[in-house]
Amino acid sequence: MYTPRRARLGDESIGTFNGTAVVPIAGGTVLVTVTAAQLGFSNKIEGLIIVTINSNVPTTQNISTPVFGLSGTSLVVGVTLGGATGTTLGYTIAAWGY
Repeated sequence: MYTPRRARLGDESIGTFNGTAVVPIAGGTVLVTVTAAQLGFSNKIEGLIIVTINSNVPTTQNISTPVFGLSGTSLVVGVTLGGATGTTLGYTIAAWGY
């Protein structure tokens, strides 16, 4: 019977994903998801390091702090991004996993 070995510290690495999200014309929030594969991991996400907003077009000062979390399966990161008046937000997610 095959028993998979447990992950070792040497198996883990840091992965990043850059994306964009468009906030609706009236302003509000948008939910984006990033998978373990998009972060470069073949198994799962162990934890989140940071979520940052890199840019917004058109420029606005009304950008909410990102709210983020890891799914129960550790395969998906969910991020809620918010802003005003139909801005396009550039974001980066950094996580570690294997």
